[in-house]
Amino acid sequence: MAIYNAKEGTSTPAIAIGTYLPKARAVATASLDSLQKEVLVVFANGVTSPASLVRAGGGITIYGFADGATLPKVDSPELIAAHDLKLGATALAITADGSAVTGIISRVGEEGIRTTLPDIGTGSAVVDLSGDLIGIAAGGEVGLLITADNILTLLAATSTAATTTPKSW
Repeated sequence: MAIYNAKEGTSTPAIAIGTYLPKARAVATASLDSLQKEVLVVFANGVTSPASLVRAGGGITIYGFADGATLPKVDSPELIAAHDLKLGATALAITADGSAVTGIISRVGEEGIRTTLPDIGTGSAVVDLSGDLIGIAAGGEVGLLITADNILTLLAATSTAATTTPKSW
């Protein structure tokens, strides 16, 4: 899905590619640059919904949707922890031009997950053969992924914050 600056709308180029996390009612993207606080998210089916910055850290930015937002009904992927990944396992992704590509997991380390995937676009989701999320493209280095652990950490921090303060997304 594409993420646009809310002030400029969809008539300008997208500022990021994101990964929709239906269970969390959120979108995760890699944050190479400082991203806007208010964005428009355009889903693959053409539905557009405003979203707000919820939390950023560990190379990830999370945007959340208003409680009343109408969002696509899709299966929610499981987020696979880095320690559960196997070297040589298949990694699947969709590139910015809509092509499907495959690669393998070649290394899992502190810097992230290394794969043999080509440049798929910063923030693009990478899944395993079951369709579960293993990471998102970090950008800056082809084949390097930010682990799903980073996303899980931010989502947990957001949930904790939401229990002590009013939910704003």
